[in-house]
Amino acid sequence: MTIKEDSGNVLLYVYKNKIEGNEMPHPDLLLNETGWKNIIRLNNAVQYLMEKEFVNGTLIRDLPSKEEKLLTIKPTNIKYAVINDITHLGIDIVEDKPEFKNHFGISVNLGLIQINWGRQES
Repeated sequence: MTIKEDSGNVLLYVYKNKIEGNEMPHPDLLLNETGWKNIIRLNNAVQYLMEKEFVNGTLIRDLPSKEEKLLTIKPTNIKYAVINDITHLGIDIVEDKPEFKNHFGISVNLGLIQINWGRQES
């Protein structure tokens, strides 16, 4: 799966949690739910959703190494990507089936939200 497809599935999961009145999922819960073998795939999906403003969240990064501090390089290694909530833009795209399909490349049925996590790693 691509980052966009993974992001679409994560967004559907967050939307489902929102309409069911559940809390936003912690990264460990999301990783367990997806069955993905490493957190990088999840972090990429959540970061994409944050950059598109479909979710509000926080990127928790590893501390920079001594070399990075000396070179004034900003750390890019994301340790966790935490979702705080879905935004109005996230809700709008999920509820607009053609736009969701066009953007993420996957179909959605709001009557029965089923998520295909594509568990196999690339």
